[in-house]
Amino acid sequence: MLLAPKTKGGEDKELLEDVLDTYLEALDVSWQDMLGYAFAAIGVMVLWSVVVGRRRATAPWAGERWLRLVVAFALIGVGLWRAFDNATCFDDAYISLRYAENFIDGKGLVYNEGEYVEGYTNFLWTMIVSLFMWLTPVEAPLIAVLGSMAAFGLNLWVVWRISLKIAPPFHPHAFAFPIAVALLAVQNTFTDYGTTGLETAFASLMVNLGILALISRDDAKATFWAGFCWIMATLTRPDHAVFYAVGSAVVFGVWLGPTWRARKSGIKAIWREGLRPMATYAAPFLIWLVYSAWKLRYYGELLPNTYYAKSAYMPYYEQGVVYAAAFHLASHLWIVVVILFLLWPWRAPSNIPGRRFMAFAVPALVLYEWYVIRVGGDFMYGRFYVTLIPLILLAGEQVVHEFSLRRADRKELLAQLRAARERARRKPEPAEAPEAEAEAEPAPAPTRKPLAIGAMIVAGFMAASAIGVRLIPPRKSYWYLTDESTYYPIASWSPIVIDHPNYRVGVILGKITDGLEGKEVTEPIIASGAIGLLGYYSRMPLIDRLGLTDATVAHREIEKRGRPGHEKWAKPEYLYERGVHFRRGGGYHKWFKTYATIRWGQNTGGRRWFILEYDRELMDAIREAYPDVWFYDFTIYIDKYIARLPHTDPKKARREFSFFQKFYFNHNDDPERREAFARYFQWVREGHEPRELLADQRWDEYKKRSSAASKRERELRRARAERRKLEQQWSLPWRQLTLRRKYGLEPAPKPKPKLESKSKPKPKPRRGTGKPSPRKQPTRTPPSVDETED
Repeated sequence: MLLAPKTKGGEDKELLEDVLDTYLEALDVSWQDMLGYAFAAIGVMVLWSVVVGRRRATAPWAGERWLRLVVAFALIGVGLWRAFDNATCFDDAYISLRYAENFIDGKGLVYNEGEYVEGYTNFLWTMIVSLFMWLTPVEAPLIAVLGSMAAFGLNLWVVWRISLKIAPPFHPHAFAFPIAVALLAVQNTFTDYGTTGLETAFASLMVNLGILALISRDDAKATFWAGFCWIMATLTRPDHAVFYAVGSAVVFGVWLGPTWRARKSGIKAIWREGLRPMATYAAPFLIWLVYSAWKLRYYGELLPNTYYAKSAYMPYYEQGVVYAAAFHLASHLWIVVVILFLLWPWRAPSNIPGRRFMAFAVPALVLYEWYVIRVGGDFMYGRFYVTLIPLILLAGEQVVHEFSLRRADRKELLAQLRAARERARRKPEPAEAPEAEAEAEPAPAPTRKPLAIGAMIVAGFMAASAIGVRLIPPRKSYWYLTDESTYYPIASWSPIVIDHPNYRVGVILGKITDGLEGKEVTEPIIASGAIGLLGYYSRMPLIDRLGLTDATVAHREIEKRGRPGHEKWAKPEYLYERGVHFRRGGGYHKWFKTYATIRWGQNTGGRRWFILEYDRELMDAIREAYPDVWFYDFTIYIDKYIARLPHTDPKKARREFSFFQKFYFNHNDDPERREAFARYFQWVREGHEPRELLADQRWDEYKKRSSAASKRERELRRARAERRKLEQQWSLPWRQLTLRRKYGLEPAPKPKPKLESKSKPKPKPRRGTGKPSPRKQPTRTPPSVDETED
């Protein structure tokens, strides 16, 4: 498989070929499951037709409504269980949580205090989470995760309500099983984003609520709520303005005819018949205008900073096609898309809500798909398609519904609904209303139609796409994509614990922040990519190396396209300019890499951290606040280095001293050590050999300092070894050990070592002799849990 690197030339084709080959390999394993899902769907249709169809063949069956209700809520329960079973809280969710926390603390809607940068793209979701943070004592990550799950469950319910409108179950021949809800409840991508803490599930909910409002009624109230929901979706994710724009076209198209027909009846009739629904739909747009004016004043930018950080202004069709192909293939939704492309034009909806849904869904799917491909998708697999999945499956369910009806029934039903709509426009007198309502309801057919073979085949193909396959292995990156649901699993719910190195490091940095409180030392500044967990738990000023929350980095020009959202990196000069003390990841001078490394604890994992600016007082305070932090004391290193200066080449010494100035001397008042370098360079400028400094005891003072530094180094190493030995009293891995300490739990008992077998194997004799080897065979004791844990 081809890893993330991508260059110009024919590699785009290779990426697509690799996606297809990987999918075909997965299909060789999963085709039997897909076939089983298809036959199961056909069996359900047969059972439904036998149980429900016969009972309502001649008269409505009262129990059908309760059966549909039980089935729908059972499917919603299955979806919630699958979402909970794979519960995650993504790193990006913590970016919004830090904004929300600063907001309720009175620091403003900012990431770093005093820096007004819109580093989020989910304003409404951030406000909702901050409201619950302010009202309740529940921790913010739990609020975000439970909010995502609640939006996921409500979304399934709304999808079911939409399916009842576009595929009405009251007709005696209609197949009324909630296919879309059933498939969504087990769809991998849709359930994976049910507990991420992101705004994805909520944005999809707002879009579907707008659809439900639009197709439910023909009045101004319905259009108002449709426009309101789609504006809320836009405030949740700016790219969801596509759905408000498509809804505007649908509303204009629906009410343009009545407005034109009412032109001869006066202004009031024009307002009542057409302009009023259009105006109520446009009214919520004022909310967006007010929000935009506030944002322009508060941040100074109309577009979010992430728009520039992710280079959304630049087309990236090559990666967008790869992103779309990976999703549609892995989810098997390409099957449903092909069905819609082939059958939807031939089986157009036979009811008004269905046709209105089709008028909205077709342009929405096309435009949003084009948008996703144009911007290159996202590095998170499937994230941009969460909103489209319900629309695709609802359209498929609509096709199944239409194939379950006879052509004559479809024409009759459509004629009756049109007649009912005309009567509603004429506003019949109250005495005529009951009669009109009776005429509007279709009469049950005298005979039951045989099982609809076409509907069964379509439903079977849709069911084959039920679960999909996972093309990207856990915690791997392929084709610039990652399955984020495997990176940030929730290990504990109370409190929320994420099984990820950034969580563990973030917790330690938070303890250091608490330990530094009240001390007169410089506030540490850190720099990293993946800033969510680190920034939220550390509460330290953080420079995003990818520019999501940093306008300077976000507005950099990129030379080469790569992984979406990971193409612009802060240059080292900028990090020095911002006064960054510690940086996660990135390169470093090989000769000094070991001495610049800082480890925040035992077995934290993750990327390597480096010291960019060594502030002596700050580093001593950090070691005091959290003794498990390990770094090389630079004063020890520099004393030993000065002692070796007479043996050092002058050119090398000048080059390395230039680095030492940036690393240490520019941030610390240390005239004695600086004077040693000045004496050395002055001696060299006078034309003397560096080794001559060793004569006449000129350098003995620095040799003594070097000996003292070596002694201090041994003491630090001894103390570190003692702490590590103390750690071995705990039998748990690092993360569990830290959690036990954090929440005041007792140490777990150390397991007893396994006893060796009494019967030891005899040593093998030497080749060529019958005597055993005189070498003593070493015996190994089983390693403890701490030794095997990396």
